[in-house]
Amino acid sequence: MSARPREESVQAALSGRDPALAPESAREGSAPFPTSGRDPALAPDSAGAATELVEPAALHAFVRDVLRAVGCPPQEAEVTAEAMTWCDRVGRETQGTWRLPNLVERIERRVVRSPAPLRIDRSRAVRVVDGGDGIGYWVASVALDEALTAARANGVGAAAVRNSNHLGALAWYLERAARRGMATLACSNSFPKVAPHGGVDPLLGTNPFGFGCPRANGRSLLVDFSTGPRAGSDDRRARERAGESAPPLDVVMTADGAKGFALGLVVEVLAGVLSGAGISREVGSQYAEWTHGANVGHFFVALDVERFLPHDNFLQRLELLLGAVERSRPAPGGQPVRVPGSARWEHATSERSALAGDVARTLAELGRARGVPAPWA
Repeated sequence: MSARPREESVQAALSGRDPALAPESAREGSAPFPTSGRDPALAPDSAGAATELVEPAALHAFVRDVLRAVGCPPQEAEVTAEAMTWCDRVGRETQGTWRLPNLVERIERRVVRSPAPLRIDRSRAVRVVDGGDGIGYWVASVALDEALTAARANGVGAAAVRNSNHLGALAWYLERAARRGMATLACSNSFPKVAPHGGVDPLLGTNPFGFGCPRANGRSLLVDFSTGPRAGSDDRRARERAGESAPPLDVVMTADGAKGFALGLVVEVLAGVLSGAGISREVGSQYAEWTHGANVGHFFVALDVERFLPHDNFLQRLELLLGAVERSRPAPGGQPVRVPGSARWEHATSERSALAGDVARTLAELGRARGVPAPWA
């Protein structure tokens, strides 16, 4: 396998890409998230409008059809719709359909390419995926499946991704892997907003890091967090809700201590340096860069649990650990101690997805302009 190390600028690399590369073949889809009968409470958005409650299948179909309307192939549209609507269901608004208008504009302006001209180098347990500026959700899902296939064959599988775009919530990928009996590490770099510990100039993105594995109760352990003090999208959404303009691109976050910055740096090495993707200021903004792709990098490592322990033994041992976490005494006046990711599973018990009023209106207008009626409009 040729790793094709990359030292040139983003622009130079983009100009040398092979336009004849064919899309990767179809990948296994995602199983639906479990549901029960509880609805989220209606809440006003920043403009005072009630939250729209939408059937997940209807929301999925709407997102898929909007993407098909702007030229996405069926498989890319299905996977992207599944990833986005999953985020809405588990309470991750800023990784869900809130992002659809930006993605559609980037596709229409040919900054994001769909179909994606993927190129994959395979060497036993290692995969290197060139996403060809494709939709990040699709590119990352292909890379994850490659890592899982390699792990099934070898016990361990790793996939590094270059020339991709925003991939949404890592937890969606981790949950898919957990359903296939894998313990998985995942990370991605992003547009720089975080200054080094003790510094003042932005050098790293908020670089998410995640881990997931199966649990006996079916509710996979899902750890997914920004290595910065918060996700950059949270700032943008908070300002939207307050009726303010988007945050300036030169906003600087202070690193979340020396350890937080060190972990973000590890993500940059794996998802940026090792993958051949953009590094630091080479990574473009999804909201401000309209001349070329963002060259975001991702990195996945999948471990086949059965190669280390019998599956049931692993689950039993994991429950001993997580049970101890849940039985931990809370601090005085505090809430019960919970396992990371519990809030996502609590949100997922609803039969309907909650869209903030302003998001629902924007999505309805987006669909109407492309001949796709919103089921709630």
